[in-house]
Amino acid sequence: MKFTEGPWTAWEVPGLNVICIGEEGHMPHADVHDRGTNVTQISEETKANAALIASAPEMYEALRMLLDRLDEHGSIDCVREEGPIEDARNAIAKVEGN
Repeated sequence: MKFTEGPWTAWEVPGLNVICIGEEGHMPHADVHDRGTNVTQISEETKANAALIASAPEMYEALRMLLDRLDEHGSIDCVREEGPIEDARNAIAKVEGN
C-alpha cells in the first residue's frame, strides 16, 4: 500500500467551517466537517478528529518502527530504546495538541 508521506497538517478554511488535511501549500488529502446544519463554528471534536487524521503518517511510521524492531529481536525489551518509543510519544502528542 502506498500513501502520501507526511508530515500532514490540519488548517481551518475561514468562512467555510471546514478543516483541510494534507501538505501545506498543496491541495488537501482530506477535509473534516462538523456534523449538522447551520454550523457557524468548528467544534472541538472536529478539531480533534482533524488532528488525529493529520497525525496518521507519523503514527504509522512509529508503529512500523516498533513492530520492525520487535520482529528483528523477538522480544519486547528491544523497544525500550528511546528512538522508537520517543517517535511513538511524539505522534501521540501531536494528536493531543501537546
